[in-house]
Amino acid sequence: MELTLDFNHEIYPIRVNDTLTLVLASSLEMSTDATIGATSSTGATAGGGGDDSADAGSWRPGRNKGLDADYDYVMYGKIYKIDEGKGDGNVAYISYGGLLMALAGHYRHMSNIILGENVYLLLRKR
Repeated sequence: MELTLDFNHEIYPIRVNDTLTLVLASSLEMSTDATIGATSSTGATAGGGGDDSADAGSWRPGRNKGLDADYDYVMYGKIYKIDEGKGDGNVAYISYGGLLMALAGHYRHMSNIILGENVYLLLRKR
């Protein structure tokens, strides 16, 4: 898969040799059903394994810990275009409020990416 990502480097600086975990999810709920796809330099996938107790110090008291609590940088956007390329490749385009992403890969790896759906992008450094 190939990823081109626009992000705010002033808020979240990334250096050339940084190892990242990137997750695309349809929801921030801590369920495996919410994960659309995940990739990292080691090929790891996103998983649960968090404390589901309510966070008293949260800006939204009473809310259970979500997927976003395990990541440093989160964006919310919409899948606005999917190009079916030559052969087995597809390219999905996602807009995060003006910051854009293009994700290219084999159609089998992108089967859960659906045009018009909203998506969260979550990043963290390893």
